[in-house]
Amino acid sequence: MHRGEEPPVSGTRGSGAVFLSGCNLNCCYCQNYPLSQLHHGTQMSVGQLASALVELQAKGAHNINFVTPSHQVPQLLAAVFAARQEGLHIPIVYNTSSYDEPSTLALLDGIVDIYLGDLRYTDEAVAMQLSGVADYVQVAERALIEMHRQVGDISVDEQGRYVPRGLIVRYLILPHHTDMAREVFGFVSGRLSLQTYVSVMTQYFPAYKAFDRALGIWRKLTDAEYDRVMRTWSRSGLAHGWVQDMGDNGGA
Repeated sequence: MHRGEEPPVSGTRGSGAVFLSGCNLNCCYCQNYPLSQLHHGTQMSVGQLASALVELQAKGAHNINFVTPSHQVPQLLAAVFAARQEGLHIPIVYNTSSYDEPSTLALLDGIVDIYLGDLRYTDEAVAMQLSGVADYVQVAERALIEMHRQVGDISVDEQGRYVPRGLIVRYLILPHHTDMAREVFGFVSGRLSLQTYVSVMTQYFPAYKAFDRALGIWRKLTDAEYDRVMRTWSRSGLAHGWVQDMGDNGGA
């Protein structure tokens, strides 16, 4: 049970996280690289995964949280459909880098309740250098627009509880690249909604291949970089979201 996600996802009991092996990006700083790049993990049939999802529900998970799912969507859909025949009814979370084609996301319309979508970069050259793809920005922006079209913004009910449906945009601050914050927040406010929830993450630490100083991300964030992004956030006009304190741990 994963308790480190945003409040609408983790809730009080935790999220039923399912980490998928492999990734359609090649991020040089990935903190989960044994799974994403080295393909560690356990092979499961659709039926086995379906049963595992039902078991997570029985353990009290608020939702099923597919982490890095973009390259396994057909198999995941088959598992969800099979699990629903076994009684699965909790919400589905799609936890993604946002390097997803809208045609793929269209298959998830009506299936996914909460999208956790990254916007990692606003500069294609940086995306190519750090994640090995030349079109991340245009693909991710189209994907986030489609996610928002499907589920809208997170809302709160009359009792002050989060309704388990909507888009959360995640932005991981990278050292030496805080200038992208203004464009990230500007995209959210201008192309999505001023009511869209944004999760600003400060948990970056160098991992995998990030110790190569030529990449410029060989260290953690500085207080000055954090303060710069916070000033940008305060001027963004965005109404909702979360900001990690410096030093919070997590994965990228």
